[in-house]
Amino acid sequence: MATLVVPMAALAQGPGRGGLVGHGVGRGASMAVDRAGFHFLLRNNGSIKRSVTELPNGVRTRTTSQDAEVAAQIRAHVTAMYGRMKEGRPVRRWDPLFAALFEKADQVALAITEVPGGVEVVETSTEPEAIALIQAHAKVVSGFVERGFAEARLAHPTPDATPAEPAAQHPTATEPSLHRLRQLSAEFDCSYIPALALTNQGRQSPSLEALRRLSERLVAMRRQTRDTKSDDQELLFKGTADIVAEAARLAQSGDFLAAHETLEPLRDQLASRRRSLGVDYRLDVLSDYHAVMESIVKPANDADPNLLDAAALDRLRQQATSAAAIWARVEQTNFDTAYAPLSDAQKQSVGSLVQANREAISRLNRALREGDAAEVLGAAIAIKPPFAKLYMSFGDFSGLAKNASRALATQQNYPPVSTEEE
Repeated sequence: MATLVVPMAALAQGPGRGGLVGHGVGRGASMAVDRAGFHFLLRNNGSIKRSVTELPNGVRTRTTSQDAEVAAQIRAHVTAMYGRMKEGRPVRRWDPLFAALFEKADQVALAITEVPGGVEVVETSTEPEAIALIQAHAKVVSGFVERGFAEARLAHPTPDATPAEPAAQHPTATEPSLHRLRQLSAEFDCSYIPALALTNQGRQSPSLEALRRLSERLVAMRRQTRDTKSDDQELLFKGTADIVAEAARLAQSGDFLAAHETLEPLRDQLASRRRSLGVDYRLDVLSDYHAVMESIVKPANDADPNLLDAAALDRLRQQATSAAAIWARVEQTNFDTAYAPLSDAQKQSVGSLVQANREAISRLNRALREGDAAEVLGAAIAIKPPFAKLYMSFGDFSGLAKNASRALATQQNYPPVSTEEE
């Protein structure tokens, strides 16, 4: 078994100059390759085994799989990610833990040993803060292995991060204040949802315009925070403008998928903060459903019906049960609110889409009972379109792309839409 001792400075060589990242692939293509590899591992997390041993100055980890393709991707992913650290091309910029670790890259040393089925990595530092980050990062990667996409969409605090105070300690959390936070959340989502959806399509002009509107919305909200001196409002949207600015930078460079993935975690982050503040907001139940829905749909998109074994079916049954339980909460949610009223047409559309998604979940559960693999995968993929259309109905797409909401929601993978910009 060969051991590759990697001084981090040696990884600083760029693509095409002997560096480990991308193996000569250009920066944009390298990002796409690395992202595809990461998603492959998330989809196949059930076949990965991982152990972590904390050391006084870091960690020793072993990550393996009996599946040869997965094992090869583990090796490629480890090499590529550590190469990125010193090349100055971070991933998951929106995740505080990953951002902090990339900043400390020059203080990290590692030794990679190829073992049967994968790699063993010893990652160390002489700097206490870097050691804490290394150990926290190892735990998060174990979370990726255990929970796949459900963990990957979360933001992770740095080891010294101070948790948010409970709502009871916020003196401004009166009913008028809570109403205002709900109203601001609805206004934010009117701009956020189009930016999230359109960056996923890769359409340059609508995406950039949507991000511009979202940035302007945040500027206006920040001005209101100064005027009203609302600590709760500042806490709720803290750091959001920086994330949107990073997404805009990525979109302007042409990397729309990275822009989308930078924006995506805001959905769960804001939902978590609202709950810590005691804010009951209508769309947070949709965020809850989105997490379990994606854990079903993403693996199903690439699965082979012939390889859907009993363990995979059992996992799907558990996920489908969770999806049905959360959707029951969606059905009990009044989406027509005083802070964001719906028109009669919107009420009718929302009701129809809620029912359509219930039927899609029921179809999935029937398929799981009958056990036909092809039908199971088809039914799993089919739970996304009605949800997507429902979620997007709360965004303001006016002036961005005609029929964008309708076109997006009728396709499972949010493809580019044939639209005419207004």
